Amino acid sequence: MEQNPNKSNSGKEPATKQTLIRIDLGRRYSHNLWIHLVASFLVNFVVLVAVLRWFQLAETINLYLYLPIAAFFTLYEEALRTYLIKHETKLVLYSSGVIFFLINLLYFYLVDLYIYPTAFNFTDPLYPLIFVFLFQLIRMFVKNLYRFAVIRMNQVAEKRHGAGGTTHEQ
Repeated sequence: MEQNPNKSNSGKEPATKQTLIRIDLGRRYSHNLWIHLVASFLVNFVVLVAVLRWFQLAETINLYLYLPIAAFFTLYEEALRTYLIKHETKLVLYSSGVIFFLINLLYFYLVDLYIYPTAFNFTDPLYPLIFVFLFQLIRMFVKNLYRFAVIRMNQVAEKRHGAGGTTHEQ
């Protein structure tokens, strides 16, 4: 009588299953909070600087000011997003995500008018609207590129290790 090589006598799965990194791309870069916060900060910082500099929407005393703006924005956004999704799910669903646009808009108006009133200024009162729209649009594009790259890397890893963990080099 032949035994199935995939099953052991104890009925348990073999311990040869490969571990892949899984990422919740709907709203997080990683399940690890610290990795997510660092990745989110880096994306926020790069997109923030790029949009403000390319479109000349704001003036600042120096580029270093963008670091605390992006850092506090990352923490602010993560805290509010977590709270709203956990406690105010209906608000998020009914607003179709517009609530996040308004929260981001509030943050950048506060930065402009109260937090750094002389060091950071949008050059027009309507530019925060344009900035937040472009910021969210470009950030969504970056997240989708990230998602595509992770999916592609997982597919390549599965192909390489799919046949019993061996690779076939040609």
